[in-house]
Amino acid sequence: MQKNSSELYKAIFELAPDAIVVIDSEGIIKYTNMQCISVLGYAHEELTGKKIECLLPERFREKHVHHRSHYQSSPSSRPMGSGLDLYALHKNGYEIAVDISIAPIATPEGSFFAAAIRDVTEKKKTELQLIERTKELEQFVYIASHDLQEPLTNIQQFVGLLRECTQGKLNEDEQGFLELIEKSSKRMSSLIRDLLDHSRIGREKEPETISLQECLNDALENLRTKIEKSKAKITVDGELPEIRGHKTELVLLFQNILGNALKFHKKETCPEVVFTCTDLGDAYQFEVRDNGVGIPEKSLEKIFTLFTRLHGRSEFEGNGIGLAHCKKIVELHHGTISCTSKEGEGTVFLFTLRKDL
Repeated sequence: MQKNSSELYKAIFELAPDAIVVIDSEGIIKYTNMQCISVLGYAHEELTGKKIECLLPERFREKHVHHRSHYQSSPSSRPMGSGLDLYALHKNGYEIAVDISIAPIATPEGSFFAAAIRDVTEKKKTELQLIERTKELEQFVYIASHDLQEPLTNIQQFVGLLRECTQGKLNEDEQGFLELIEKSSKRMSSLIRDLLDHSRIGREKEPETISLQECLNDALENLRTKIEKSKAKITVDGELPEIRGHKTELVLLFQNILGNALKFHKKETCPEVVFTCTDLGDAYQFEVRDNGVGIPEKSLEKIFTLFTRLHGRSEFEGNGIGLAHCKKIVELHHGTISCTSKEGEGTVFLFTLRKDL
């Protein structure tokens, strides 16, 4: 039975889709699988007995010895350098982008450590191309939105002049047409301002260490009038932590999420909002729970899309861009955002923010 188990593990080891390298506590390579040939260019006999640092670009080797020693003092199964750009050195001398997962292995012969190495070079190239195209699109939106404001401002000014020149001379229908032009131009101007705001999120800024509690306090201060008018009760569970991020954007995130709860409340009920934070290790998870009107289940997937409105303007004001702002800000901080809701019973927003960008 033991022999069969050994053969099974060996087969799994060889058939794994990733290159697997096993080292001892001194960093000496003891075992490799067949995928090391396709990923790294090395056969088993070419690596056995060498230091693991031989698979790293020269500039990382010295630091890696320290990192390896630190990991071995408290080993666990986990991704290595989560959120970082990692590189391995191919036998032919060029670097490849990799994702690495590591795990300790305790045996009667001593402690070993296995690393699963995946070549993500093409994936990284695609991501970089997508980032570049996104920047180009945001630049286009910024320029186009900025240029569109001028003619709209002119329209609004001429409508004002026309109103003055024709005061008392227009019939009811003509007066209605003038008001329609004025309302439409103001509406378009508001939409363009929102587009400009959306394109500016995270634009050419370096992250800094910031207090999320200060961000929340600023958001609550900005919402003070709405809070007092609606007699809202907002409960925050404990002091919020610090992270590396973008303060202006995070204030806007908290303000939009809380403002959403204040806006979409039931007329006969004062808004109640509970704000909690949970430490997930490398990120924080935030939950914002309200007792508002809720969101239909069929609409949950589209609420983070630009200019998505679920209610008529006579019920609730706004352009339907606030949650799109939230999604962009959360993703800027390498997080995710989601929503659960039951119509008539309230909504829960869940979002995460990385501790360090």
